[in-house]
Parts: sequence; C-alpha cells; structure tokens
Amino acid sequence: MTDAEYAEQKARVERYTERWLGPLGLADNWHVQVCWHREKAEQEKGDARPAMMEAEVRWQYADATIHVYLPSVFEVEDDAVLEKIVVHEYQHILLNELRSTGKSMGAEYLAHEEHAATMLAMAFLRTAEMRNVG
Repeated sequence: MTDAEYAEQKARVERYTERWLGPLGLADNWHVQVCWHREKAEQEKGDARPAMMEAEVRWQYADATIHVYLPSVFEVEDDAVLEKIVVHEYQHILLNELRSTGKSMGAEYLAHEEHAATMLAMAFLRTAEMRNVG
C-alpha cells in the first residue's frame, strides 16, 4: 500500500469516525484510539474474509482501541457501505461489556453480538437519514 493510498483510505474512515463518535456517546465519555494498519488482519479460521476493523475494548475504564486494516478498507468502493461498517464497529464498544455475561455461550454469543451490532448500526444510520430528510 503506497503512502497516498494509505492517506486516502485513512481519511475515508476518519470522516465517519468524526461523524459518529459524538452521536454514539463515545466522544465525551470514552477514550477511543484508532490504530491504523498497512496490512490485512490475520484471517480467522472459518471467516470468509479478514476483518476490516476490530474493537479492543476495556469497558471497565471506558477505553477502546479500534484497529483499522486499510488494505481491506481499500477494497470497499462504496462509501455508504464503509460508513455502515464503521458504525457497526463502534457498536462493539457499547456492547462489549455484555461479553462477560455471555462467556458460557462461547462462539454463539459472539454471533449474537455481531447481529446486535449490525442491527444497532442500521438503526442509527436510518435515524440519521430520517433526521436529514425531515
């Protein structure tokens, strides 16, 4: 990945990070750091593709790091899709605390968390869209 490609993809993600941290309640109450990677994430066994973003959350301290794998971002041409992915990943910050109660469910719990993050992201995006229309 060239420096120009890196900067372009980073700017795309930053646009949505800046747009969403406040409305999600993460700008004032959390310390959220973004860690940029020039390489793709390691592909988990059974996953169709490597992660584009990963949330590392320390909910006890309202502290999170979002890892962004820019080569995977580069593959997403549609900015609306990218925005949905960014908002989805930030939902994991809000949902992560529940992992401590779902440990006995194992991988099944993580599938439920992914679904919850997707549904919440879609709800936030739809609400924002409705506010812009009316």
